[in-house]
Formats: sequence, structure tokens, C-alpha cells
Amino acid sequence: MACGLVNRDQPFLWVIRPGSVRGFEWIEFLPEGLADEMKGERGEIEGAIKRVLVDKEGEEMRQKAMEIQEKVRLAASIGGSSYNLLKDLVAFILSFK
Repeated sequence: MACGLVNRDQPFLWVIRPGSVRGFEWIEFLPEGLADEMKGERGEIEGAIKRVLVDKEGEEMRQKAMEIQEKVRLAASIGGSSYNLLKDLVAFILSFK
């Protein structure tokens, strides 16, 4: 299965529990070349985690997320734009009875 996903350039998460097969290392089960590709991606992932959790960019992202969260909360609450639009849609659909 992993070979098919790799060959199709399909993103996937490969999970192998250490010690699940006696006498083998987990890396032996990976398709050829995937281990090297994972090492490169690991560096990219580590950099992204550092940006989000440590750097100023992460603080800005968290602040923006909080602002969006508040806007969504207001829109979905009674009287909010999303609430009202959904209410109108339901009323429109029910009018066909």
C-alpha cells in the first residue's frame, strides 16, 4: 500500500509501532527511498514547528486565529450572519411544504 501511495505522490501518514514485528527494524518496512525523503521532510517539519511555537510568526498566527475564532463565534450565535442565513434557508425550504 505504501509503495502505491508513494508512487502516486499521494500524501499519507505511515505509522509503524516499534517492536510490532520481531527481528525487524521499522525502517525495513518502508518503500525504497522513503526513509531518505522522510529525513528531508523532518527538517521542514521541525522548522515549521519552531516558527509556529517559538518565533514571532507563531504569535501572530495565534493572534489571528483568536480573532477569527471570535468572528466565527459571533456569526454563529443567535442574531449573527451565519445563524440568520441558515435560519432563512430553513424557512425557505420549509415553505415548499
